[in-house]
Amino acid sequence: MAGTQREDFEAFVSARGQALQRFGFLLTSDWALAEDLVQTAFSRAYPRWSRIECDAPEAYVRKIMVNTWSSWWRRRWRGEIPAASLSRVRPPRHWRSCVPTVRSMATRPR
Repeated sequence: MAGTQREDFEAFVSARGQALQRFGFLLTSDWALAEDLVQTAFSRAYPRWSRIECDAPEAYVRKIMVNTWSSWWRRRWRGEIPAASLSRVRPPRHWRSCVPTVRSMATRPR
């Protein structure tokens, strides 16, 4: 990246960094995640800066932030939450009619 483009990028980061961090907080509800999100967006925008600086660089960076957050959100584990006591779960009434079907599927060649 040429020196002037690097300076332009640094000027953009210093001018719009706080606003983008607030936008990241709106997405994540966590200041630390918002900082990570902004840094990730800047690192993805930097190699493309020569193409995006003449358009709307803030909109481009915000789009990166939204896409990155949605992929982080999708990957987040939402597993079981342990309970203090186990409830009694009854099998469905028709469970006996399902047994022959399951057995036939188990013996079927793959």
